[in-house]
Amino acid sequence: MKRVKLDIGKGIADAVECIKSTYKPLLILLLIMLSIQIIQGIYYQPLSTTDFNLAFTDPESYRAQTANMPGMTGMQTLMSFGFTLIVFLNMNIVIVVSNKFFSKSEMTAEDIIYYSLKKMFTLIVSFFFMMLTFIPLIIIMVILVFLSVAVSPILLILTVIFGIGLFVYINMCIMIQYSIVIEDVGPIKGWLNSIKLVSHNFFRVFFTYAGFMLLSFLLRSLFLTDSIISVIITGILSGTISMFLTVTMTAVYNQAIDKEPVTVDYRDA
Repeated sequence: MKRVKLDIGKGIADAVECIKSTYKPLLILLLIMLSIQIIQGIYYQPLSTTDFNLAFTDPESYRAQTANMPGMTGMQTLMSFGFTLIVFLNMNIVIVVSNKFFSKSEMTAEDIIYYSLKKMFTLIVSFFFMMLTFIPLIIIMVILVFLSVAVSPILLILTVIFGIGLFVYINMCIMIQYSIVIEDVGPIKGWLNSIKLVSHNFFRVFFTYAGFMLLSFLLRSLFLTDSIISVIITGILSGTISMFLTVTMTAVYNQAIDKEPVTVDYRDA
């Protein structure tokens, strides 16, 4: 992987060209995501505009109003886990489809699905590996917060510095999935690649994600009602923005590959 300054503008332009050429499979993937959004929206009853505003303007009243609401059942928890797996698989396929365009590979639709499924196991292992690095850091953070309150406020400065470091580290891991899928590497190599890439482009990557997330939040907040139409509209908006971000970051990641586009035997990946 090259030490390169990522060109986000070029990545966005390349993403537009990719979507123009591969809109049919991407549209199918978007519809899958929309279906998940609708099911979740209906099943989990999202906040209405009134509830949303109340949560920010009068948190005490909102907590009192929702205190007696039932928690998630076992079935809801299982469904939530299943939805999460589908979302990650869907993102895998989006990355593979868009990378097929950027690398000019000759993958068939069957190859794309097969390879995306194979990479799911690597991503699950990667998730547990990331937990091994996150959990100790979070424990240290909690201890520092406790000590800054119970022992000395001076420790609050150390807590803030450590918190900033933890935030930076989390953001440096944000490209792991792209590395695993695009370069066909394992969890540890994907982790190292992500840290290497983002460490040289932290603010570019951070503000790209922050900008897309802010745009999604602002657009979704305009349609927070209890109606099914609202669920569909917010699903379309968030799904489209999320997919465009994924294609953009796939294009951006390809800028850092220090060799010809990766060619793998997708049946043996």
